[in-house]
Amino acid sequence: MKKVLLIVFIILVCFLFFFLKPKGKKVVSDLSKEIKSHYSEYVKAGKGVKVYDKNEKVIGEVSNVNLKLKNQKITSKTQYFYAENIEGYVYYKDVEKVDDLVINKLPEQYIPFNVDVTLNSNAFINIDDKSYYKFDKEINFNPVKIDDGKYYFIFDNSLVYVSESDIKDKKDINKYDSTSAIAVVNYHYVINVEAGEKKDCQQSICLTDSQYDEQMKYLKDNGYYTASMEDLELWIDGKVNLPLKTVVITIDDGWFVSRNIQILEKYGLHATLFLIGHLASPDDYKSDSLEIHSHTWDMHNLGECPIKRGGAILCKDKEYILNDLKKSRDSLNGSVYFAYPFYEYNDHAIEALKEAGFHMAFAGGSRKVTRGVNKFIVPRFGITNTGSLNEFIKYIS
Repeated sequence: MKKVLLIVFIILVCFLFFFLKPKGKKVVSDLSKEIKSHYSEYVKAGKGVKVYDKNEKVIGEVSNVNLKLKNQKITSKTQYFYAENIEGYVYYKDVEKVDDLVINKLPEQYIPFNVDVTLNSNAFINIDDKSYYKFDKEINFNPVKIDDGKYYFIFDNSLVYVSESDIKDKKDINKYDSTSAIAVVNYHYVINVEAGEKKDCQQSICLTDSQYDEQMKYLKDNGYYTASMEDLELWIDGKVNLPLKTVVITIDDGWFVSRNIQILEKYGLHATLFLIGHLASPDDYKSDSLEIHSHTWDMHNLGECPIKRGGAILCKDKEYILNDLKKSRDSLNGSVYFAYPFYEYNDHAIEALKEAGFHMAFAGGSRKVTRGVNKFIVPRFGITNTGSLNEFIKYIS
């Protein structure tokens, strides 16, 4: 009987040990796994996430922003991750791993303004309406864009902005050099001599591919920034600064453009094509080196008006012009930039362009663009096959 009781006792002890033992180690293991599921090189903070110092004191707040985490060993005791880009800690449950890192930034070629800005403590530093940083300390920066009461700067490798009301102090400095005048050069046709295109293009505006290549190579070799339409518009309005060596390349019409594109891509330069809409689809000219805007839909015809060469935009009734411009804009995803046919404009044309929704229009004039210029008569240098490389250099220098 004693043996039987002993056996029963041993079985009972084994049962209690194996089936009723504390599950502490499994809990610890599960917690470590849970914490690791939130940890990565980059994570995204949720809405209104607190930022802590090493003593768990709140020193700021972020909302819907990406954070770069310090490489650290994760254990079941790791409650906070250190975010290097904001120099603070975040609670592990407040962040999630980031699969696709999207960085919002201005072109690196934008030159900061010569103003040193100090923000109030706990100022909202915004990426957009839902994403922001806020720190219990003063932040200093040099703005790269100033627009409508907002000061933009690069913070955490992204473009952010603050309201003017959050600025504590502004001081003028003398640190950055930027351009005070920009040449806009205009081309028409670049012909491939080997393909026999020369016989089809005998005008002075028909450059050979070797002439165009020589000029583009000069821009590349000498460190010129080839600005976009938006760059130029912002610069004219005094909202951004651009490098001393800045040029804008434009191309009119739409014939013989493939060779332009090949050479632009060869040197990594940027240009704008002003396309006659009925001539071809913008899809025919797709390139990372080219943006496409309006040269009318079908008003690039000689003799439509008894003025100079007589492009239709100079005299046709307003409804006719607006219908044409709408067709052109619709084909170009709402383009707001325009080039006059034959460089010709008048008050009637300008009024129609403004009513149609355009922001800026290009003519001729053979002079550089300066700030405050009438954005509906932006001057350009027309480039021809009779000009030398030295003449081209003189235009852009």
